[in-house]
Amino acid sequence: MIFFRKDIDTPNKKPVIGREWHKSELAIKSFSDLHKLWWVCIKERNLLETEKIECNRNRIKFEDYGRISLLRKNFKGILEVLRERKDVRELSVARAFGSEEELKKIYKRQKYLNEKMKSKSFRRAIGVNNRFI
Repeated sequence: MIFFRKDIDTPNKKPVIGREWHKSELAIKSFSDLHKLWWVCIKERNLLETEKIECNRNRIKFEDYGRISLLRKNFKGILEVLRERKDVRELSVARAFGSEEELKKIYKRQKYLNEKMKSKSFRRAIGVNNRFI
């Protein structure tokens, strides 16, 4: 695994920082693309966290907090898109094959899951720390 950037020895050269993915851009991606993007963000987060620890250890100022906040936004966007896809899929199946009682149960469960998604314990359970969202 790569835990350090190759250009870390050149302090005068600033790395090119991208932008966060907008929700509309994430919505058109396939599940496999979202999965790949999730792991690219995990790799980048690990790299930044390792650099942050090394900077603290060497008493050097860490200056890439902006990149960490961009990663938080990416993680949050991916989770929201996946949650919305799941909600739409469940509703369409219930409308096609279910009764009104089943629809009410699904609406109630979705409301519960939306609230649960905001909780710290749920995010920890799925492997996303609150510091990154």
